[in-house]
Amino acid sequence: MNFKVIHILPEELEDIYPQIAETRGFFPFVQEEAFLFIGAGQKKTDGYDIAVSKVSFEYNSLIVDVTETTPEHTSVKKPNPTYPFTVISPELSAVEFQNLEHIIVRNTVSLKKFNEITIG
Repeated sequence: MNFKVIHILPEELEDIYPQIAETRGFFPFVQEEAFLFIGAGQKKTDGYDIAVSKVSFEYNSLIVDVTETTPEHTSVKKPNPTYPFTVISPELSAVEFQNLEHIIVRNTVSLKKFNEITIG
């Protein structure tokens, strides 16, 4: 399935970003188009990243494979906390996205599932 990587945090997320940035997980949201925020949670230094490698649609479920990278042991790291994230827009209509039975985000390196974030 095709998807777009959104390089700038959408306006719709700016207000809730402080609530979701520190949590490892994902947060779906729909405005005029569907978005999926995927965060790696708080990291103690810079050099971490998260990227979507594949998005597929199976049995009314969206399956998103992500790859997390960590800094090399030899790299110079700044001791400031960072909050790696990515935002994608899958090629689904807003209605299709809202009617998904499941969204599964999994780390392709460890196959650990990410927690779904609920904003109340």
